[in-house]
Formats: sequence, C-alpha cells, structure tokens
Amino acid sequence: DVAIDGDDESQRAMRVSLYHLLRVHVPGDDRVAIDAKGYAGDKAIAKFQEILGMEGNSAVVHYNLARLFAEQEEMEEAIKEAELAVKDDPSVKWYRELLAELYPQVGKLGDAAEVWKVLVDEYPKEESYYYRWALVLVQANLIKDAIAVYDQLESRVGVKEDIIRQKHNLYFGSGNLKKAGAELEKLVAAFP
Repeated sequence: DVAIDGDDESQRAMRVSLYHLLRVHVPGDDRVAIDAKGYAGDKAIAKFQEILGMEGNSAVVHYNLARLFAEQEEMEEAIKEAELAVKDDPSVKWYRELLAELYPQVGKLGDAAEVWKVLVDEYPKEESYYYRWALVLVQANLIKDAIAVYDQLESRVGVKEDIIRQKHNLYFGSGNLKKAGAELEKLVAAFP
C-alpha cells in the first residue's frame, strides 16, 4: 500500500492503480507493466494524465504514458514521456530501454546510440545491449563504430559465433574482404 497524506481522492486512485498492477504482474518477470486495466488507448492515457495531475511528476506514470503513446504510434509524445521518465528516475533501465527503442522510429539514431552506450557502460554484462547498440549504429551507417561495439563485446565474452558472423557481415558488406575472411578464420580456429 502507498499512503498519500491529506488527499483521499489520490489515495483511492493510487490503490486502484496498485490493484491493477498486481492483477497483471507476470510471476518470474522482473519487469512490471502498469496498465490501467479496463482502459485502453485514449482512456488509459487520460487516467495516467489524471494521476500525474494529482501527484505531479512520476517516472512510472511517464513510462506508461510513453508505452501507450507508442502503441498509438504517436512517437513524438511517446518520446517526450519516455524522456521525462528517464529524467525523473534515471536508475531504472527499462525507462532508458524504451527511450532507445523509440528514438529510431523518428530518425534519432544518434540519440538511440547514445542511450545504448550509457546502458552498456552501466550494465556491461547485458549482452543484448551491445547488439542493440550496434544495430542502431548500422542503421546510421556507422559501420566502423558498430564493429567496435562488437569488438568490445567480444573482449568481454570471448569468441562467439554470433558476434563473429555479425562482424563478418559488416566487413563483407563494406567491401573489406580481407577482414571479413579473418573473422571467418577466427571462427574456424575457435570452433574447429
């Protein structure tokens, strides 16, 4: 339970939100989606905006508004809300993940790459962040930078087939056949 002193209306709204949060929680999943159960689209957005009006800034509410706006393909609004969530609570990686996933949808590849870089710096064991960072760099046609990200991952985890194949494809696609071949040789040496 969450107590809101002096405001019974806000207290009831918060308890309803917590109830719905607990109803949709997936056991074993460390992420939590806060959906306004029974509401969808514009109604859910209105409910979350109502909560913001009662409480002021709330990172979790901004995050859920971002998700709702993204579902409605209102990407600029989704990005605005995701940025507010990150600003209000930068310690929650899910907020930054969403922001990094939204940026490319409006052509902000550099911004997405920067967010993935920060996530890699803060969570260096999270291999998926390296792949997502490299993908955004490839989309931005920054092939050398993407290869550098794969090199960074390879230095952390060692030679892995999927990393080598990604690097091989990037070298091959950019016409550097010598380095593309060297990647395949490295793969054969590691996995005879």
